[in-house]
Amino acid sequence: MAAPKPIVMTQVASYVGRPDSDLVVVTTLDGRLQRIAEAESQRLLDGPGKEREASQAAFVALSPEGAVRAMVGGDSRARLVAMPVADDDGPSTRPLHQPLEPQVEALVGEWDGYGLRTGDDLGLYAKAGIIHPAVWPALANSVVKRNLVEGPWVHTRSRIRHHGTAQVGATALVEAVVVDRFETRSGSRAVLDIRISVDGELVASLEHEALVSLHPQRRP
Repeated sequence: MAAPKPIVMTQVASYVGRPDSDLVVVTTLDGRLQRIAEAESQRLLDGPGKEREASQAAFVALSPEGAVRAMVGGDSRARLVAMPVADDDGPSTRPLHQPLEPQVEALVGEWDGYGLRTGDDLGLYAKAGIIHPAVWPALANSVVKRNLVEGPWVHTRSRIRHHGTAQVGATALVEAVVVDRFETRSGSRAVLDIRISVDGELVASLEHEALVSLHPQRRP
């Protein structure tokens, strides 16, 4: 495995340009756990990985609150999630605590095997025919994108409670309410209360936060 690239700094430049003063970037990464993750990934690649002709390894460690503590992903490392929308999409003016339009999502296609694409190769989900839990924050991101963003945006955190499982092929109902909006130096943030149910049964609830509008970067 190649020497690790800076996980954060490779992405920060695209948001802040080249500042003419010191820039402090605060992350949830734990330096000790990151070093352990990189060392263990290298050990596995040098051992069992050689037998399987593996050239890369993927690893993500999360806290109970969903904060990323360590991440290894070969050449595909941590990236900020920023998605553009049409230029004529104006700022959201939705008031707080007003429910957004419910979203109905068939749990097939891109959602089947989603965990493998995020780096989890555990075969449990495929064998049981159940949806990987990484799908729930992805569905929450789609709610943000459809309803709140006004240009580039960043998913900042999720606090997820799992209440049940969902079978591949089921249909999920995603209901969301904006419970907070506030300004930061980075941009406008929104916090959503999201509930995902299948066949009338709650399977996941999320407190989902995103930078829905980034402030223009300062030019030197």
